Amino acid sequence: AAGVRSMLRWHLGMVEGVAGERRERLSAADAASLARVWVAPRLGRTDRDPSAFVALVALCAAGDALDGALARSVGTTRLGRELDRLADACAGTAACAAARRAGWIDRPAFVAVAARYGAGFGYAVWRYFTACERPAGEPGALARILGGSSLVGLAAAAAGRRRLASRAVASLSLAALAAGAARELPRRRLGSDRQLQRR
Repeated sequence: AAGVRSMLRWHLGMVEGVAGERRERLSAADAASLARVWVAPRLGRTDRDPSAFVALVALCAAGDALDGALARSVGTTRLGRELDRLADACAGTAACAAARRAGWIDRPAFVAVAARYGAGFGYAVWRYFTACERPAGEPGALARILGGSSLVGLAAAAAGRRRLASRAVASLSLAALAAGAARELPRRRLGSDRQLQRR
């Protein structure tokens, strides 16, 4: 653990601020994101306990709101910027998998959630390894609201509103995917225009 921390801090510079400013430690926002990553495996094992499922989903939703507020007020690090995306994907995927195993949501809802996170992960990997660029820094307010609402839908499914919740989760997940794509496309076009100007 000490070796990984040293690598992140000195070799990769991941504990620096997003503009390269020096930081001595992870920020409070980073800690909130790490807590959601820690909760995700436990959330994935709650398919036989609806009450625990709802409680952990609520905890993840609250943590998502908290780390966003902390990032705006006290700042974040380069690592924390990536941790936020990772925490969203881990918590959302674990919750969806548990809900599907328990029969609280139907297959189309599960596929929609998997498509949302899978497409985001695949696109990020593609940008990193083909263009040496990261995707847009933040998912945007609309995508965050839609993604958070899909977690609420999963909690409603565990509480017994299964058919309605399945439709809501599927719709909200696909809408969040579309909102994220709409936010990224203008950035891609701007980057292409700059490359053409340089040529």
